[in-house]
Amino acid sequence: MRVIALVLFGALASAQTHQPAVYALGTTPKDKADEYETHAKSGDLEIGAEYMVHSFSRGEATFVARDYLTVEVALYSPKDQGNAAPLLDIDYGDFQLTINGKKIALTPMNPYTVATTLDHPDWQPERPGIEATAGTPNGRVTLGAPPHTPLPTGDPPGYPRTTPVPKPDPPGGIERQPRASASQIAVECSLPDGPQRPSFSGFLYFAYSGNTKSIKSLVLHYRDAELKLR
Repeated sequence: MRVIALVLFGALASAQTHQPAVYALGTTPKDKADEYETHAKSGDLEIGAEYMVHSFSRGEATFVARDYLTVEVALYSPKDQGNAAPLLDIDYGDFQLTINGKKIALTPMNPYTVATTLDHPDWQPERPGIEATAGTPNGRVTLGAPPHTPLPTGDPPGYPRTTPVPKPDPPGGIERQPRASASQIAVECSLPDGPQRPSFSGFLYFAYSGNTKSIKSLVLHYRDAELKLR
């Protein structure tokens, strides 16, 4: 029995080891920064951004991350540089989001944290850290964040679905490829960090549990650039 158990354990460990990794790949940038909802410059770098409220997407699949504000960001090098453009070191700390002119700014959340909250809705992020339920006397552990409050309802009707609308099976008995999960797309379509060569784009996720109707002004800051999203 011990030999059988060891064999089964080894097979399970091997299967877990060879699970495909999920990496940030970003989205497909538009041709120019001025094709986005708002655009600005930082030095010789052009930036485009679009406020997506809570939604993020890839192709025809659209998802909602209700505890986040999502912004698609694209960065472009000067056209005359082309493939010779120097690498741009992307640090999420260079981005801040200010709401209604408040001095306290939000910084993007790690997309893997976003993916975890999509897979496990009972594990919610809070500013500026993460809130998680654990086996403590009061049933809650808070890491750099206040207690979680329920998300107010108030988003407009007909909001994008949390999962894609299923389509009819393809004709001729062709097997349909499995759909990527919301958490997988949240990571893969996030703005890649680290050294990148423009042009590239992707989603940023900012933890927010307030009512989006209360947002009167929304500004994305990147270094010395300001992009007015609302």
